[in-house]
Order: sequence, then C-alpha cells, then structure tokens
Amino acid sequence: MINIVILFVFLLTAVYSDWRFGKIYNWQILSGAAAGICFQYFESGPPGILLGILSSAIPILFLFPLFCIGTFGGGDVKLLAAAAIFLTPSQTILFLGAAFLTGAIEALIKMIKERNFLERFRYLMSYIHDVFTTNQWKLYEETKKQSAAERNRHKIHFAFPVLISALLHIGGLY
Repeated sequence: MINIVILFVFLLTAVYSDWRFGKIYNWQILSGAAAGICFQYFESGPPGILLGILSSAIPILFLFPLFCIGTFGGGDVKLLAAAAIFLTPSQTILFLGAAFLTGAIEALIKMIKERNFLERFRYLMSYIHDVFTTNQWKLYEETKKQSAAERNRHKIHFAFPVLISALLHIGGLY
C-alpha cells in the first residue's frame, strides 16, 4: 500500500513540474527511482532490485528512438523508467500502452481545442514522407521558421498520461 502512495506522490509532483515549468527535474526522477528500488528491495530482496531495473529498462529501450528524433522528451523517458521500477516487466508493457493511449487522447483533445488537427496530421504525413524519400531520420518539427513558443505550442505534457496510466493500474484495470 505504501508503494502506491509513494508512486502517486512521485507522479503527482512530476505532473505539477511538467505543467508549471515545462520540465521534470532530475532530482524528482532520482527520488522516485530510489523509492522504487527501496520498495522492490523490501518487497523481494536483491531479486526485487533486479526486477525493478529490468522493468525500468523497458521504457528506455522502447522510447530511446523516439527521443532521438525529438518526438519524446528525455524527462518523459526518465519518468516512465522510474515509475516502471515499481512494476513487473509485464505490468510495465501494459503501463506503457495505457500511457500512450491516454497521451493520444490528451493530444487529440488539445488538437480539437486548438483547431489544428489537420495541420498536425499534414505535418506528420510530410515528416513520414520526407523520412522515406530521403532515407534519413530528421528531428521532428525541425524548422528554422518556428519560434520556441511555436514549437512548445504543439507539445503535450506527457507526465499527466503517465499519472493516469498509474492510476488505472492502481485501480486494477490492468
């Protein structure tokens, strides 16, 4: 039960930081990861620590390519990895799926609210076309014309879907 409270508080502070400051601080990630390691140790001893490390490696391996092309922030990858320490590897896969599903819903709501769904969809299709025709990866949204404010306008705060995914897990949905 205490692990649920710790995980919830950890993710809640990350959501606040992500929305308020636009980033998740390393001290938050390290605190959450340390708490997860302690939980795993007290729950299962040294094998629990290995299980937590394995679980945290899953989001890193899946999301590193997305980070490299600029579609996913480093703080979000680290947040998912730290939260995954509290889970088993199979739970981590479901956790990632639920986070991506809720993230897609958040992005859709944002696009509907800002009335730019077609603009974003056209950009995605253009990006995919460019990658396939040039056979080279490029940074997503790499344009010299956009200001930092304009680039940030299109981003979502992924800490919130991570929190929702954890709440779905805590609630027994998966």
